[in-house]
Amino acid sequence: NTSSPIRPCGAVLMNNGLSWTILRPLMLISKPGTGQYTVWLGMKPPHRVKWKIAHADVSTEALHCIETIDHGNQGMQISW
Repeated sequence: NTSSPIRPCGAVLMNNGLSWTILRPLMLISKPGTGQYTVWLGMKPPHRVKWKIAHADVSTEALHCIETIDHGNQGMQISW
């Protein structure tokens, strides 16, 4: 498993037989979304990030995860 450590609630998702995606925003803020953000597996981002993200951008990525199978059965971090 290449994702960061999964908490017990994540283990329930992983073992229920359904497709799942865990999307972990770092610090949610109430600002307009930018549409430009980074999603990565594991704890270390691929490049420098701001460690915060707008609710709208998390929602955009969540919809992308639902509409595609790009990140099926994975836990990911998301930030600007």
